[in-house]
This record gives sequence, structure tokens and C-alpha cells, in this order.
Amino acid sequence: MLGRANQYFPIFDYYLRKHHMPASLKYLAVAESMLVPGAVSSASAAGLWQLMPATAREMGLRVDSIVDERLDLYRSTEAAVLMLKRLHGQFDDWHLALAAYNCGDGRVRQAIRAANSRKYEKVARFLPSETQRYVANYVAAAYAVNYYGDHGLVPHETEVIDYVFVHRYMSLNKIARECDLRLSTLRRLNPNFVQGYIPSRGVGYRLRVPSHKKQAVQRFLWGRENLVELPRDENLEAAYATATIMGYDPIRILLGVNAESLVYQQPVWSFVALRESLLITFFDRYRAVASL
Repeated sequence: MLGRANQYFPIFDYYLRKHHMPASLKYLAVAESMLVPGAVSSASAAGLWQLMPATAREMGLRVDSIVDERLDLYRSTEAAVLMLKRLHGQFDDWHLALAAYNCGDGRVRQAIRAANSRKYEKVARFLPSETQRYVANYVAAAYAVNYYGDHGLVPHETEVIDYVFVHRYMSLNKIARECDLRLSTLRRLNPNFVQGYIPSRGVGYRLRVPSHKKQAVQRFLWGRENLVELPRDENLEAAYATATIMGYDPIRILLGVNAESLVYQQPVWSFVALRESLLITFFDRYRAVASL
């Protein structure tokens, strides 16, 4: 668990900062799932944040027999953060918000009415026993992650993981075969692709891969090895700088945007020829810089 914390906490911290939430909320995932990404409870809650299917769909996640975004590290984390933000806005108390995350806001409102108080100390005894233990488990998780060294515990080293956006249909088996990866590794890193393939989607899906294999996967998926991924709101100057830092030729670059807004320098290709050359379909939200 401690090794996984080193891998997942930077991502949790990113989304917590993005939505102006306390950094300490990352310990909630430890209490929920012990940081096992494919964890599924007897009540059908799943993922690092143990989201129920209906709740996940309400938060905009896809949950079906092909893709279960509760098992997507990035999508589920942002959904959980937004859910916690909403609950805190509703109860204006972090203890009550955490309790509502566990047992539902309806049960917490009932407990508040029964206690005739909004103080957690008075409300707690009207909550389910599991929820009463839940807040204590959260505190225990925070302690374990921060003070493991005092008890002689040492985190296991974990592999460095990166991701690539995939926009078109692709099977994990084919990616593994073409990129000299174990299929079991891809399935372990991407449990959200329930049937073992990535469906086509304009905004794409993140495919998590071992960091040392990222360029091989990009080369296979995009048809070129000289591709640098950038946020879509980056400008050409930033793309130029990034290409230079990464060792690519920045003299001739393409900033990936929608077809009508392509920005590129000489030599000039038509969009169709360029698309065929790179084996890429450009979507409105596609994000790439290609050294041509």
C-alpha cells in the first residue's frame, strides 16, 4: 500500500489542488480501498474511491460492460474530489461530508434530524456503525501513511507509470504484442477497460503504460515516434520550447488542433495527406505536437 501511495498521491494532489480542496483528503482513498485500483466491494462499490455505479454515473463517469471509469485512476479521482466538494458545500463540515461520502447524504440528513444538531459528535450515534468507524479509519490511514517510518515499515518500490491518449478502437492485446509488453501488465494498469479493448471516443481515453514503454506505444498508436503530447491550450511558442527540450526538431512542427485551425510551418501539406502520413485522426480536443 505504501508503495502505491507514492505512485497515486501526486495524481490525487493534482485534482485536489485543481478544485481547491484540502490535500489531506487523499488519505480517504487509503481508507476506502487500501489503494487497490481494482477493488470491488460486496455492495458493488469499485475502484480506489469505492464509487457506487449510480453515483459514478451521476458524476459523469461511464460504467458499463465495456468501460468502467470507476477503475480509471484519473477520472475516478476527479469525480470523487468533486463529490466531496459538493458534500462539504451541503453540510459545511468535513466530518459530516466524509460520513455522507460513506453512507449517502440522505442518511446523514436523517441523522441530523434525529440528533437535532449538526455537530458530528451528536450526529454520529445516529449513523450506521460502519460509518461511525469510517471517520476513524480515515484518521488511521493518514497516520499510517505519514508515520510508517516510526514503525520500521519501508515502502516497496513501484514502477514508473505514464499514459498515452488513445482515440480510436484498439485492443490491449494488439498493443501488448506490437510494443513488446505483457498483456497482464496492461490489464493490471488499465482495469477500466473491462473487455480488454479501448473503444473509439473523440476526447480519447488514457492508457496507462510503463514509462519506459511510452514512446513505443506512441509510435505504434500514432504512426510516428516524433510526437510530443501537450495540453490543448498550449500555443505554438510553448510547443516549440517543449520540442526543443525533448530533443525534437522544432523548426517544422504541427500543433494538433481541429482541422480548420491547424497551425504549421513549411513544408505545407494538405490536411488529408498529413493525416494519412501520421495515421492520426484529428479530433477537436486532440492534443499533440508532431515533429515532421
